[in-house]
Amino acid sequence: MKLLTQLLLVPALALGLSAAAMAQTASPYDALLTLTPATGTLTTVGGSLTYNINVSQLQNNPDAPQALSNYDLFIDYNAADLSVTSATINSTPMNVGNAGDSPYTGSAGAGQFELSDISLDDNSTESHNGLGDFSSQATSFTIGTITFTGLAAGTSAITIDPTSNLGDQNSNNIAYDPTGSTASVVPEPSSLGLLLLGATVFACTVFRRRSSV
Repeated sequence: MKLLTQLLLVPALALGLSAAAMAQTASPYDALLTLTPATGTLTTVGGSLTYNINVSQLQNNPDAPQALSNYDLFIDYNAADLSVTSATINSTPMNVGNAGDSPYTGSAGAGQFELSDISLDDNSTESHNGLGDFSSQATSFTIGTITFTGLAAGTSAITIDPTSNLGDQNSNNIAYDPTGSTASVVPEPSSLGLLLLGATVFACTVFRRRSSV
């Protein structure tokens, strides 16, 4: 009986240690990466909705403040319900030293869109707590925007892919907590009526063509 109790305690202790380790991975110094609005609704198929991509809690660790000097973000969505119409990069926070930046936006495949930017500012100066030229960068700002067009009625999650990366002024990764969003295409009754009317006209046209053959 004593041996059985010991055998049962071993996996229980292992699970407890694993849970404790997972709980310690979250840090109050992590940056926050969010999509806003948290939920969006399109009232017509073909309508568009723009989301902001925001970062906050930068430079939050007094022992090792981290400014954002580069990032590579991948936004995931349901390609059956949505398509990306456009995307923009906010270059101002990445150009605090007026040296410029190198932004990029483009499709990364079906259901995924990429936004990236690299600051060209020089970080050779180690003043201002090691932030160099990034000392004047805000601790929170909008990275860019992404605009979707509704393709069909339904709800799609819009998420920040876990392969996305944030980098600081010293070429280190910035840990972050992502928060995604949703987009719902919910046509209004008038829009649904037009869709049904169009489908009816199309069906009648096909029927007449077949009848005349």
